[in-house]
Amino acid sequence: MTYKNVLDDFFQIIANHKMIKTAGYGPLSEIKVPHGQYDTNYPYAFLQPTNHTLGKGQMTYRFNLIMMEMPKDDIDSVIEAQSNCLEYVKDILGHFYYHLSEYDFNLNVSVVPFKEKYDDVVSGITATIELTVRDVLNDCIAPFDTYNEVVWAKAAGDYIIDADPGGTKVYTFDNVLINDGSWSFNRYEVPYDGDYRVVMNAQIKLVEPLPGEQLPTQPVIHQLQDGTGPLYIPANLSSGWPTAFVSESEIYNVEMEWSLTDLVKNPGGYILEFVFHKDVEGVPESALYQLEGSEIKIYRLQ
Repeated sequence: MTYKNVLDDFFQIIANHKMIKTAGYGPLSEIKVPHGQYDTNYPYAFLQPTNHTLGKGQMTYRFNLIMMEMPKDDIDSVIEAQSNCLEYVKDILGHFYYHLSEYDFNLNVSVVPFKEKYDDVVSGITATIELTVRDVLNDCIAPFDTYNEVVWAKAAGDYIIDADPGGTKVYTFDNVLINDGSWSFNRYEVPYDGDYRVVMNAQIKLVEPLPGEQLPTQPVIHQLQDGTGPLYIPANLSSGWPTAFVSESEIYNVEMEWSLTDLVKNPGGYILEFVFHKDVEGVPESALYQLEGSEIKIYRLQ
């Protein structure tokens, strides 16, 4: 049940009531604007939303139901209007309680009589209403793309990734927990056309740079595509990558994510190689350690 369904039930009950002439909804600043019409005829039921609550397996809606009439100037007319409005409120609550089984109804309703001047001088009742609807969160109908996990692999030990000017420094993920048959150590041979996500959570330690060396650049995916040559793909999201050398005992938790679209199955398509980085010719970089437990996960869009 949606929020609009709840409001539709309110408006339908009010429309079916033989005495209530007008319905309204919104903050108090809009009490002069009836729902679906321009003229305010009395009795008038105005629904003011307050704080709703999304809980486990349910949704609780809270409203101030302001029921009003336009009395004469004497006190007896004011009291009669308040009494009539209380009966109208009880009619609405009774209909919810006895006829709409999808609601769990809180009968401990606060009722406050009033006399106020808006555009008109009105008198009536403000009732604080609480309605609870069974409403379970359901991911099966949520409008999101669904990615299935097809690879989950971890580093079985600590591995040093040496400097390799002009080449690549390759991670190793040799403890395989999930494999769709296309993963091997640090390569993934794309088995189906489509979109993929790659998530890496790695723990690394830096080796102190030698004179003339710079710190390692961030990891990329080495994409081997038949007929076009290799491509090096930077991550879409990255956090934790070190920007300065502290000590060789300092551990960095690195998180990276790649979004890869329109991949074509191998053979004749893509092979993904998970590399530390592509060195720049003539720019020496220092080494690092990839620590045990570093992991890679690959997801395919279904």
